[in-house]
Amino acid sequence: MWQEHLRFGNTLPRRDRKFIGCLCLAGGAICAVVGLWSSVEWICGCGLLPVIAYWINDQCWKIPFFPYDRILSAHSVDGLKWTREPGIRLDVGGLFDSVQVYSPVVAKMNSQWRMYYRAGSNNSSIASAVSDDGVNWSEDAGGHLSYGEDKYRIEPSCILAVYGGWHLYHSVYEKDKWAIWRARSADGLVLIPEGECRGLGGGNVKDGFVLRDGEQSRIYFRRWDEADMALFTAVSADGLDWHGLSRCSGYGVAGFATVAFPRVVRCADKTWRMYFSESRIESCIGTRVASAISTDGVRWQREEGIRLTPGGRYDPHGAFCPDVIAGQGNWRMYYGGFWEKHWLLPWTLYKYRG
Repeated sequence: MWQEHLRFGNTLPRRDRKFIGCLCLAGGAICAVVGLWSSVEWICGCGLLPVIAYWINDQCWKIPFFPYDRILSAHSVDGLKWTREPGIRLDVGGLFDSVQVYSPVVAKMNSQWRMYYRAGSNNSSIASAVSDDGVNWSEDAGGHLSYGEDKYRIEPSCILAVYGGWHLYHSVYEKDKWAIWRARSADGLVLIPEGECRGLGGGNVKDGFVLRDGEQSRIYFRRWDEADMALFTAVSADGLDWHGLSRCSGYGVAGFATVAFPRVVRCADKTWRMYFSESRIESCIGTRVASAISTDGVRWQREEGIRLTPGGRYDPHGAFCPDVIAGQGNWRMYYGGFWEKHWLLPWTLYKYRG
């Protein structure tokens, strides 16, 4: 049969055979173009699919593919034994599309509580939230502070009431180095940067906590370089130029050399109590909150036990950056917790195990 067709094709005039050949070439070209377009469309569709799925999940499903840091809270009657409060105080997402929220700083302003916290994406900023009871919080468009691309990482560490308003101390990352800065505000909403704190020594300085000590201010912070990390303290008359730099002692324990976020409160017996987070050098997994007491603010004695260990629903792998509101029989700790169970948990644990 095929021979008959071949003979029939050979008997066609040359002009018809050429025409049929052109039709075949055109059809092949069309098929090739359609196939190529379909392939490009399929590739683009598959490439956009994860982006679309991620956006839908971020807005609607909330399936925890990635690790999150959230702000949680705990309650105590004596400042030593803490019980987690249910739920999340501030979660990711929200007004500032935050991928992480932590480093809470809480103060009573007028009739409400106001919390400053680290918000945003990798280019972080400071945002604020308000609450009537200290438990249920609503994000506030005010109280927002950012520096742009040159200082793209920023975290609050302390809010101090002063004559005529407030001073917000915060950590700023610039040119591969951390420094402590201060902003001022008359109402707690409009924050005006005043510049970097001076006299805190070389290397990286971060997590500055300031409180009044008689006629002067005292700051606690962590400082580190390639060889050493420790908590330090200094004093100042104006809160920007510091002197009398002293290295704190007695608070640490073997095996947990990474210390951060010192927070100091006055106890009823006139002693100082410092809360801080600590972890192993090789991994942030297992970060916990410990405490120490002091009579002079420089030499510390570590208190027995751990104030808060990871293991709750929202902080199974770490509890850090405590901020403590002290009260007679009514203490509350706000802190950051990480990470709730998520789909990429094995990869996350591998990455942060060191």
